[in-house]
Order: sequence, then C-alpha cells, then structure tokens
Amino acid sequence: KPKRWLSPLPDNVREAHDPGIYASLMNFFGGARACISQVYHGQPTKIFLATLIRAFTFSRSARDIEGLMGNTLTPSMEGSSTFGAQC
Repeated sequence: KPKRWLSPLPDNVREAHDPGIYASLMNFFGGARACISQVYHGQPTKIFLATLIRAFTFSRSARDIEGLMGNTLTPSMEGSSTFGAQC
C-alpha cells in the first residue's frame, strides 16, 4: 500500500538495531557462544611452518635483490633484470 510510505516511520522501526548480513556468524567470534576451538584453529599452520622452516638452511645471496616495477613490484637478482622475474 503506497499510503504507508507517506507517513513517518514508527519509533520502534526508526530506532531498530540492524545487525547486518553477517549477524548469524557472530556467535562464533566471542562471548558465551564462541567457537571452543578458536584458540587452536591456527595451531596446525604454525606447526607446519615451524617444521618446514627447520628443514631449510637460509643464507644471504652474494648479489643484492632489486625490485622490478611492472604491474607489481617483483624481486630480481641485481644484474639479471633482463631475465625477468625470478620468483
């Protein structure tokens, strides 16, 4: 009915709280209904990275790394920019 749009909104509608489109997901973020495993969700990734990093030996290159500008900044070994990106 078009008549309903001609009068001002009622107070209860005007002051209503809009929780947004992700309101149904808020129970996993915090409070009494938070996901009980949220403390542990990143732990497998951290363990994997720690194991992976321990398996490699890291050292500095004899040449410096320079940035090649294109659509993105791309790392390249100094003096070998004619070969393009080496990543």
